[in-house]
Amino acid sequence: MYCLTFLDCSIHLSDEATMHYPILHSGLLKGDNYGYFVQTGPREVLAVDAPEGRVMLEILKHKSWTLKALLLTHTHHDHVVYLEELLQKTGCAFFHPEGAEVPGGGRGVTDGESFEVNGLRVQALDTSGHSDLDFSYWFPDLDLCFCGDTLFASGCGRMFAGPPERFWASLKRLRELPEATRICCGHDYLGDNLRFVRQTFPNLPVLRSVEGWDVMPLRLAVQRKCNPFLMADDPRIAVSMGLEGADPAMIFKKLRELRNQL
Repeated sequence: MYCLTFLDCSIHLSDEATMHYPILHSGLLKGDNYGYFVQTGPREVLAVDAPEGRVMLEILKHKSWTLKALLLTHTHHDHVVYLEELLQKTGCAFFHPEGAEVPGGGRGVTDGESFEVNGLRVQALDTSGHSDLDFSYWFPDLDLCFCGDTLFASGCGRMFAGPPERFWASLKRLRELPEATRICCGHDYLGDNLRFVRQTFPNLPVLRSVEGWDVMPLRLAVQRKCNPFLMADDPRIAVSMGLEGADPAMIFKKLRELRNQL
């Protein structure tokens, strides 16, 4: 059954005091998998990924929400749990990276494409490297970006696809979004990532400035200053790793290899 703790965070996204919607609802739906709903009206929502489709259906029923659209970041199994059932039972519009092998058809979107979902402007960004086809969805009018498993709090996703140059370019692309952007990630790995930071960069306490309080959605302005995976071209990271003068993509590769060993 639905449990209120599944969606334990709600944030008003409009800067206008008279605008009640949209609202971002988020929480852990299964293990460390985050689920997200953006409420665009009293009974209408859109969602990103399906970390647990049946739990999402229970939430929709409990809240009396209608799922109008679902955006898919990538097709790893933990992001498409009961996806087909969710699509069939809601009849929602379905957006996914062009070329992704997904059930239910839907609409494939391409890198850089802008489109509208439930009255909200969205831009699709190819941020691949974690897998062969990873897309992030940026809502420029809301200062909000859903990045799947490309970026995490003080970390990034495993490099199942790569190559490092591609993944590093994807991270830079997210880093270059407006400073006010709030980042919604697919998982909560903050504890393990901070342990990695403490062990790897004991002489850079600034990287631990988020310890204990940076939760979803992340503030890009903060992650730019404390996430070593967004700082592979920062001389302080290179010096701390004994890689002064190395190519940033190779520094990123080494960072990811070290993190894999934790």
